[in-house]
Amino acid sequence: MNKRKIEESVKICQSVANHFGLTGEELLCKTRGSDGAARARMIAAWLLRKRLGLGFVEVGLVFGRSHSTILRAVERLGREWTVSAGFRASVWELLTESERELYRQD
Repeated sequence: MNKRKIEESVKICQSVANHFGLTGEELLCKTRGSDGAARARMIAAWLLRKRLGLGFVEVGLVFGRSHSTILRAVERLGREWTVSAGFRASVWELLTESERELYRQD
C-alpha cells in the first residue's frame, strides 16, 4: 500500500470512529469490542474497499485481521444493505463524511 492510501485509510477510519463515538484505538482494537465497534469496523472495511480499492488482504492489514474476516464483514454488510433502509442511510452518510475528510485541504 502506498503512502497516499495509508493516509487516506487513516482519515476514513477516523471519520468512521468519530461518527460512532469511538476512538481510533477502539475502532482498530484486536478484540471484537462492543456491537457498535464491530459494526463500525465492518463499515470502515467496506469504505476502504469501495473508496480506495483496497483488497481484502490490505484491509485486513489495516485492522490486524485476516482477509477472510474482512470478506465475511463485507458480505454481512451487503446482506444488511438489502434489508435495512436505515442502515443504507447511515452508510451513505458515512461515505459522504469520509469523502469530505479525504479531500479537505489542511
